[in-house]
Amino acid sequence: MLTLYIMKTHHKEKNIADLYYTLSGLWSEGMIVSNVKEINKDEKSTDWYIVFFDHEKISFELKDAVEIMMNADPKIDVFIFMEKNGEVITQSPRMFRNHVLLQKDSFLPIDNGYKYERILDGWVKKIGV
Repeated sequence: MLTLYIMKTHHKEKNIADLYYTLSGLWSEGMIVSNVKEINKDEKSTDWYIVFFDHEKISFELKDAVEIMMNADPKIDVFIFMEKNGEVITQSPRMFRNHVLLQKDSFLPIDNGYKYERILDGWVKKIGV
């Protein structure tokens, strides 16, 4: 199980219900936050936490990959997800072990000593952008 954080944005179209639904069965705790500081301060009771913006959605392929990767190599601390917005493809850290703290204004860990792995199955997509 993981903790789900959804970062509030000023986008008109929100996708919170779809994120909850798409990730059903994977998360046991969920919180809507305004900034990374709230994520870092929260005491997580799950081994992993995952972060999305409120105007994003994920593919079911990514959900399946997340479920598998949570139980993968215990040395991995951070998973990077692929993002697709139109023709633009980027990557971003989105899933973290509960001890990983994030930088003030990004989803990048404060410490560079972590082991990263990319999940290439599925996408994070923005809606209404």
